[in-house]
Amino acid sequence: MTMSDKEELKQSFLDKWPLDHVKKMTLEEYTNLNREGSFCYWLESKTQDIGSIWGGSAYKFGIYKRNNTDKEDSRDAYRTDGEYGWVAKYGDTADQAFQNIRSLIVGIIEAVQQDNLDAIDDIDLGPATKWKIAFLYSNYQVINIFKSSAIYEIAKQKGLESANQKPISELHRYLISQKPEDTSYFDYTDQLWQEYNESSESKESTKDKTTMSVNHILNNKNVSLNTILFGPPGTGKTYHTVDYALSIVDPVYYERYQGNRKKLVERFKELLITDWDN
Repeated sequence: MTMSDKEELKQSFLDKWPLDHVKKMTLEEYTNLNREGSFCYWLESKTQDIGSIWGGSAYKFGIYKRNNTDKEDSRDAYRTDGEYGWVAKYGDTADQAFQNIRSLIVGIIEAVQQDNLDAIDDIDLGPATKWKIAFLYSNYQVINIFKSSAIYEIAKQKGLESANQKPISELHRYLISQKPEDTSYFDYTDQLWQEYNESSESKESTKDKTTMSVNHILNNKNVSLNTILFGPPGTGKTYHTVDYALSIVDPVYYERYQGNRKKLVERFKELLITDWDN
């Protein structure tokens, strides 16, 4: 898809769902089983080529029309009337929940159009959903990457200090400020996503190597007790410390419950020395 195609797709969304229409949007327009016609379908599927929010459940939209009405969700955080399912915090009925969700969406649109990204941080809608909405109604002052862990990592890679402690709005502003003047918005964000994927693949490769190394240690009966597990963050050192320690201090238990993570962690905590003075 060319840059021009992406710009046209974004504009086609705005033509279909202008703010004045969203303010009067009905529940049936927001979510329905006639996919082509709903706001949620446009948000997730029709515009996926300019920013994906695939994954997770339909609850990320706050409320959705149910396709499978055979199963009921009995969890306390959710509600259903048979036809719709919604997050309980938004209301006791489908209509009440939708009214509140629509108000939140209008608030997101108005905030981004006023370049008040800080306000979006505090709007109580799923992060991916609200920032995808913000992007679509923005003047390209929002990055079209909506996975929170990804945008935190990208900001860190681009040099933002203490990125993980910043609100997401600040990450968007920072990353936009780093865009070279001679690079188009979509070329820049595509590059950010590519660099993130390459970094993630590298970490997975390192993690696999760490796993192999630990397995080698666990299978070696003559292993030294003075062993240091090392590697970059996220490569499984803490995870494998539990296996390694139990294989030494309680090999019978480890052999019995190998593969049962809950049991292994419980036993590890039981054996862990927390009071070195006694």
